[in-house]
Order: sequence, then structure tokens, then C-alpha cells
Amino acid sequence: MLPAAAALAHFGLSLHVLSNGHPIEDSYILYIYSESLASGHGITYFKGGEHAEGATDFLWMMLLGAGSFLGVDVAVAAAALNTLGLVVLGYLAIALLRRRYEGKTLVAASACALLGIGSSQIAACPWRDF
Repeated sequence: MLPAAAALAHFGLSLHVLSNGHPIEDSYILYIYSESLASGHGITYFKGGEHAEGATDFLWMMLLGAGSFLGVDVAVAAAALNTLGLVVLGYLAIALLRRRYEGKTLVAASACALLGIGSSQIAACPWRDF
């Protein structure tokens, strides 16, 4: 329950940041490639441009492209997939810590800290003028 609640907060913060800023650098470039792939133009930066291998993470581009193909904004898809990853890590952390430690306080604090680390990546964005 705790990782899910922290994930909701993380996703909400992600959407707030996206509504008040703009992705830059590698993330923006990868979003362009993902959208181009989803719209049937292949891995290109410009519509009708040469096919390139400019994406730094092929699997991530494919996942974001699938989201774009389904009509989800690429940045929102990235935020949702990041949040999903944090939920999985949170539950794994709880499962591993429960085996090792008896105290539930430590387990809860560790799960929140793990999810907080993901949120700190959003807070550290240079385009976070919100």
C-alpha cells in the first residue's frame, strides 16, 4: 500500500512538472524518435529524414513509441513507466527487507526513501520552474 501511495504522489508530481516545463536534451530527442516510430516514419528525427540510430536506449524508445501509438503523450508515458518501475522497486524492497528485518518501521521508511529517490530526479530537473 505504501509504495502505491508514494507512486501516486510521484506520478502527480511528474505531471505537474510536465505541465509547467518542457523536456530537454536526451529525453526530448528520444521522445521525438519515439513519436516518429509510432507514426510509422521509422527511427528518424525529422519526418522524411534519414533513418538513424540516434536513440540512446532502444527498449525505452520502443516502450514510449508503443505508448505514443496508443495515443498517450510520450512524456506522460515516460512518467507512467517510471512510476511503475518505482512501484515494482518499492514492493521488492519491502519483500527483501521483511525477510531480513522484523521491524515494519524500517521497511516502510526504506520503501518511501526508495520512491523519494525517484522523485528527487524530477526535483533536480533544470527546467523545473514551477
